[in-house]
Amino acid sequence: MGFQMFRFLALLTSVLIVFGLISQVLSRNHGYYTIVAPGTIRSKSIFHLSISLSDFHQSCWLNISLQDGHQEPLNLETIEIQPKTTKLVELQAPYLIEKVGKLIVIGYRGIIKTEFANINFEHDSYSAFIQTNKAKYKPGKLVEFRVIFINQLTRPAQIDDVIIVMIYDGQENLIKQIVNVKLVQGVFKGEFQLSKLPVLGEWKIKVEVGGDLAAEKSLDVARYVPPKFLVKINTKSNVAVNEERISLEISASYFYGEPVKGKLNIHVNNTYAASHDKLPVFEKELAIDGKTTIDLDMKNDLQMQIGNKDHYSKKLYEFFIKAFMIDDLSKLKAWTSAEIAIHNQPYKIILQAPRVFDSSEHFRLMVSRY
Repeated sequence: MGFQMFRFLALLTSVLIVFGLISQVLSRNHGYYTIVAPGTIRSKSIFHLSISLSDFHQSCWLNISLQDGHQEPLNLETIEIQPKTTKLVELQAPYLIEKVGKLIVIGYRGIIKTEFANINFEHDSYSAFIQTNKAKYKPGKLVEFRVIFINQLTRPAQIDDVIIVMIYDGQENLIKQIVNVKLVQGVFKGEFQLSKLPVLGEWKIKVEVGGDLAAEKSLDVARYVPPKFLVKINTKSNVAVNEERISLEISASYFYGEPVKGKLNIHVNNTYAASHDKLPVFEKELAIDGKTTIDLDMKNDLQMQIGNKDHYSKKLYEFFIKAFMIDDLSKLKAWTSAEIAIHNQPYKIILQAPRVFDSSEHFRLMVSRY
């Protein structure tokens, strides 16, 4: 904000007003007083004047007023200034309509004269913001929003001009217009219902004050695309028959990491069964919230008959496990599978030797647990 300086030179009963000068203006018989004021005054805000009286033998009384356009001057303050002193005066500007006005100073004791200076007026400053309850909306949903007006002190602003709220769809069609908006503590709350088949894309909420754009907010209207998810089975791929139980840890999560809540179906098939007997040996349906653990008993759940198998067979059984899940939220489906081999012994022997060798050669046997 620029400053405008003007001086009143006391010459008996007359006053000389000089704009924009910093140097002192002297009189042969009398002193002078100086008033420093802002070049622009904001509507309904506080501003300050600095008044100094120099080389004058008595105090002066001044009346300070503002004139908004051609309206009657509004008296702001009457002050007394002592010789050789400087006084800082705090004044409250009224609601201003015009862009240019006058600062009027009337001296009625000590110096009797009326003078004025042109002053720029700035309307009450405010900031407008639009908030929505979501950033994205599906067709058929209710959009709730609010418009907030605050002044330069971050307090609720008083808006005297006409406020209009306009809603535009993704093709810039005006869908709704709210006129003569009334604020409550600087806030207006509104809502509008999206149809089941709206124009998709970027919608906009615009707010105009006195015909000028004050705020704008974009929101996305799009069809809901359910997030995909992944099902995993965590278990041993090789199990010894003496362990008696098989533990399955099954988890389901979206690709961004959040757990999936839904219905899980488990099917276990014996891959060694005859072609006419391919029904699952075990089935289970349960609800899970991201993760669950299932323990399978080899005899009761998997129907294993250990005694009928060759004691030295490498594999007694092999099972194919399928986990199938439906997401409660999106109804999307996902599945995964795993294979488990059941061995007679918990150890495996690996022979490291050539295919043909004589009795004098050495070879290596490695024994490890499954």
